[in-house]
Amino acid sequence: MWIELIGLPGTGKTTMVEQNSSAIRSYYKIVRSDNASIVQRVIAKLLYHFRYKSLAESNALAKKLAYRHSFRFFESRNKDIFFYDSGVMQVILENLIETNFATQEQVLALMSEIPLPDKAIFITDEIEDIALREVNRTTPRFNLTLSETIKRYKIAHQITEQELLHKVKFANTVCSQQTKQFIKEFENEKAL
Repeated sequence: MWIELIGLPGTGKTTMVEQNSSAIRSYYKIVRSDNASIVQRVIAKLLYHFRYKSLAESNALAKKLAYRHSFRFFESRNKDIFFYDSGVMQVILENLIETNFATQEQVLALMSEIPLPDKAIFITDEIEDIALREVNRTTPRFNLTLSETIKRYKIAHQITEQELLHKVKFANTVCSQQTKQFIKEFENEKAL
């Protein structure tokens, strides 16, 4: 089982994982994208040039997807993986927000061409609260005004619920304040 988190930037994904990392580790191997080996970086470059460059219209998106895919490629021998810091679904969500949904149709079609997680956990909260946290970060992800962030986040939330989550075998939504429910999502999959 390969699990990824997805959520609007500022929703509290990192906080949720950091507060519960020991519980998650009892069920899954945690993989972070910030510690790629040289071999993984080479695999990412190969995936980019021979697969993703022709699939994605945006070079930046193609590189990010190839990089995340290299972890999946490299860790496929491990049975239970939790990829928590910006997996392929998160990259797609952030691309949609960043481009103001200009290439939504093409990006959503791209999802049928890439390896998706077996399960996605959608971390959510009140959109206005998430947007406020995002614009008040030291380094905001999008550099948008609060009103524009709220507008895009509402659209992104709807797309996530109606489109993205339906692309994976298992998907659940957890409020960023529901720590017990978050841990149950890992327990439930181990019971299958």
